[in-house]
Amino acid sequence: MKTVSNIVLSVCFLAFVFGMGIFMEYTPDREQSYYENRVLATEPEMKLDKLADGSFVKEYESYFTDQFIERDEWIKMYLNWQKMTDQTYIYKYFITDDRWVFPQPVSEFSKGSFDKSIASMKEFNEYTAKKGVELFYFSLPDRKNVFDVPYPSYAAMNLTETNKDYVLSRFPQEPMHVVDLSKPFREKFDQEQLKDLYFVSDHHWNMSGAYEGYKLIRESLAKQSEHYTDGVIDEELYKKTCYDHKKFMGGYNKQLYGMIDLDREKICHIESNEYDLSTFELYLGPVAKETKTTWDKIYGKGLSAEGELVDYGTVFTGDMREFNVINPAKKDEGKKLLILKDSYANPLTQLMSQHYYQTTFYDIRYNQDRSVVDYMEKHDFDTVVILYNNGTLFSTMYDFDLSDKKEREEQEKKNKKNDDEVVY
Repeated sequence: MKTVSNIVLSVCFLAFVFGMGIFMEYTPDREQSYYENRVLATEPEMKLDKLADGSFVKEYESYFTDQFIERDEWIKMYLNWQKMTDQTYIYKYFITDDRWVFPQPVSEFSKGSFDKSIASMKEFNEYTAKKGVELFYFSLPDRKNVFDVPYPSYAAMNLTETNKDYVLSRFPQEPMHVVDLSKPFREKFDQEQLKDLYFVSDHHWNMSGAYEGYKLIRESLAKQSEHYTDGVIDEELYKKTCYDHKKFMGGYNKQLYGMIDLDREKICHIESNEYDLSTFELYLGPVAKETKTTWDKIYGKGLSAEGELVDYGTVFTGDMREFNVINPAKKDEGKKLLILKDSYANPLTQLMSQHYYQTTFYDIRYNQDRSVVDYMEKHDFDTVVILYNNGTLFSTMYDFDLSDKKEREEQEKKNKKNDDEVVY
């Protein structure tokens, strides 16, 4: 009887192996992994030299792994099994019992980088003051800084609030204006209400959260800006529109192979009737005839594109080097606003661009060939608004004159020169 069982088991195993091989042979290969955002291995060509040096086996192993049938579903099942068996972190993410996704707690206090950010902000504050340009810094409430994440007791201490307070408390308070939006968020909303303001499986706020932030930004500008004239918000002039024909893939969820239910995410825009957005002039780059574009090319473009899935950048505005918006209704005032941004500002582009004749959105991450200071020397602005989430504290985002970059490059040159001079 044992012999028969062994034979049956062996036959089943061989049938599975060869069946999978045959199935894979006649199943079209996938070119790219959506979740990993990389090109997948293709079937290697069998050559004698590759067989001799063993490279064919290695290439075929990569091919077999990449093109394995329903590979993504198998990985998703494995990740869900880890969650079911109470694995603390899955791909470095903590998933709560109600399936909210958070990164591991921030346990590093990067004093050197923070001090550079503080020094750079002081210099930039002095620079804008000399030019007679208003400077506002809005610390937007990062998701992990407003939620009481139920990390296990043995997890590393979460220093997000400590890091934020260290930097913001040392920023100059005059003449620039520093506004921390985390405090009013936590004062106004309890933990359950905050969940309506953020995506479940992405590190950004959703449109409702961005709208609440926008109201606070307008309150601050109305109180403290000489060039802002529109006052506090009239909520009757704003309406919410939600879209059910698409599914939102959060950045965290994508790295977790979509293991979080997509139906939990709401895709919405909040649109303004305060000004006619269809009359605005848009430029994907500097204001020039050849860069002129339209809202549907840069805002919410994923909602009209093919495919079911959209992400944060295609629901709102993606991260761009520079784009400009002109509101002709503000021509007589003629005020110009420069917004230095990270991705948390992406849902705010239509809303913020209403209030000035020209609004320029500028992302330091994509302008490493020109500094903010050089850019401002070539353009006239009345107000500079910095819109960074309050986890954006590292020095490269505050390198307004690119001196930090130049210093790094000089150090790299010295290191290379020293390496070249080493005699072996």
